Amino acid sequence: MMDGARPVRAILAGAGPVLALKFAGAAAAFGMFAVTARTLDAEAFGRLGIWFNAMSFLAVAALCGQETLILKVWATGTVACRHGLMRFALGNMIAAALAFFVVALTVTHAAGLDPSPGLAAAAGAFLVAQAMLHLTSHASRVGLGIGVAEGHREVVWRLAAAGTAIACLSGGWPFVPEAFLAVAAFCMVASATWQWRRLSSSMRGGAGPVAADRRGWRRQMGGMWLAAILDAGHQYLDVVLIGLLLDPSAAAGYFAAARVAAIFPILAGGLANYASGQIAALFPTGRRQRLQSLLARLQSLAAVGAVTGLAVVAVWGAALLAIFGDGYRDFAPILRLLALGAAVSLLAGPAPHLLLLCGHERAYPMAGIAVLVLRMVLVLVLGSTFGAVGAAAAVAFMASLQAVILNSLCRRRLGIDPSVIALLRHANR
Repeated sequence: MMDGARPVRAILAGAGPVLALKFAGAAAAFGMFAVTARTLDAEAFGRLGIWFNAMSFLAVAALCGQETLILKVWATGTVACRHGLMRFALGNMIAAALAFFVVALTVTHAAGLDPSPGLAAAAGAFLVAQAMLHLTSHASRVGLGIGVAEGHREVVWRLAAAGTAIACLSGGWPFVPEAFLAVAAFCMVASATWQWRRLSSSMRGGAGPVAADRRGWRRQMGGMWLAAILDAGHQYLDVVLIGLLLDPSAAAGYFAAARVAAIFPILAGGLANYASGQIAALFPTGRRQRLQSLLARLQSLAAVGAVTGLAVVAVWGAALLAIFGDGYRDFAPILRLLALGAAVSLLAGPAPHLLLLCGHERAYPMAGIAVLVLRMVLVLVLGSTFGAVGAAAAVAFMASLQAVILNSLCRRRLGIDPSVIALLRHANR
């Protein structure tokens, strides 16, 4: 077990593999979208960004919170129970994905934005494939190891799609949205199938009846589902709203800026994944001081990442956007705003995980709902008034407000501060 008093290098050694996979996935995603953007005009790339983000959000929603349920049940369940859980989760996921896709088509039809049959089919395949990959990867994380899980979920399919984009760019062919989504769906299905076969092999030989506590599982899914939807809403819905409110070209620039600024939430996610295991081990045994010390040391890494990232964006932000195409340089102010909000969230630490794992499962969703609703309202109001820059300002402001609210909840209810402020207090002792 990690002692909170150990030096930062020990923490980095523990979190290093997770961070490496996260950064590899980010690099693959950046290359995939940058090359794709160079094969398309801004309007087509904006349409791709809108559909990609909409289907990615629905893919998370289609999991029904079962990705967290799998992580919770797998370690204590029998082999037969795991079989039953995976069949239960897969059936729910497919049904939910198809239902959400029908809803999405109904909404686009009502708004007069009917996609072509090819784009609709590719988007539906992408939705189901991504939800399936999320599901198998979460099971693989506990059943096969984080390298298998995150490697396929974060890296493999993106590299394959990036290779296709490079081939299109070399041949002078546009990597149109329907082709991108179809290729990505095929690669995701291949990765999910490979993981599924490995998982099936690891679960062979289980004896006894299938202990499928479906009623108990459904009772646990609600809060997990809501938390996952809130996280996905903050990650994906902005581009969709901007595309609907303004135009696909504005969504294209915002999407490109968001891909560059994604380095901050990736670092935050990697540190939070590592912190979760330590929170689960230290808090129930009453070692709050050790946990506070560990979180403070984690924030030293977050502070370095935040300062470095902001400096890179300030100096080379326009140059990074130019990788998508020269016209994207104009969206540098949006990138700076998004980076600022994301850096504040990074410096806030793993507050959601702390609340969810320490007996306050309802506090985070209730606060998160209010913040997400207000965020969407501000994006619509400021976006309609000031364009994409106004929407980015709304996102940055709400990210900062959410950080303040969640950290206040952690200090008041748990007596623990997961933010960079704890690092400063620790340094002054």
